[in-house]
Amino acid sequence: MTSPKLNFNFSLTGTGLDIYWGKSRESKRFLDFVKKIVPCRVTSTKTLISHDVKSNTHRYQYTHRIDVVPLSKYDLVWIGSKKRSLYGDLPRGIAIVTSVQGSTVRLTHVTDDSYKPCDVPAITLWRNPLDPVVSLERDKTRIFLVLDVDKDSVLVSPEDSVDASQQFPCVASCFDLNTSHIGRKVRGYFLKSRTDLSGLTDGDDALLPDVVLIELE
Repeated sequence: MTSPKLNFNFSLTGTGLDIYWGKSRESKRFLDFVKKIVPCRVTSTKTLISHDVKSNTHRYQYTHRIDVVPLSKYDLVWIGSKKRSLYGDLPRGIAIVTSVQGSTVRLTHVTDDSYKPCDVPAITLWRNPLDPVVSLERDKTRIFLVLDVDKDSVLVSPEDSVDASQQFPCVASCFDLNTSHIGRKVRGYFLKSRTDLSGLTDGDDALLPDVVLIELE
């Protein structure tokens, strides 16, 4: 999908981007385009700028605010027990955002692959927000080396580790790992080093994998 060719000016703000259009119909075309590619909500207002009494003409300024769902591909979110019914009955634990497009966000459970991915409508996320506990934009990823792959487990080692004995079980959430990937480099989150996440699990360490792989290098 290509964006419409429009004339506009813009300026950066502390929380986003202000775009100024010369014509109202151009801004509406842009709104339609954004709503097709990302989950968002739009708030519109109309303000009277001037009124010519003799000709009975009015000039208005139209303002459209676009709020995009604050989730990106590869973000990790926590699915709590009380709200799991809102997200396709995914079990309690960590889920990864595998797709953000159109009017939905796709969530895939990290530690239980028996559940199908869930497409969550944007309106659900506005009413019941999911904040990322790990974000690709905010948190650093690491490169891992795939050591072994079998039907029950995958072992990786941090590429930059000085201790060759460091081996961690991992979960590959965005692609399938097989024996052909042994020796390959993959990128992922090293959750074992994140002490700030331990409070989510209430002592159930099985809900928090050591490593979550997100993409092949």
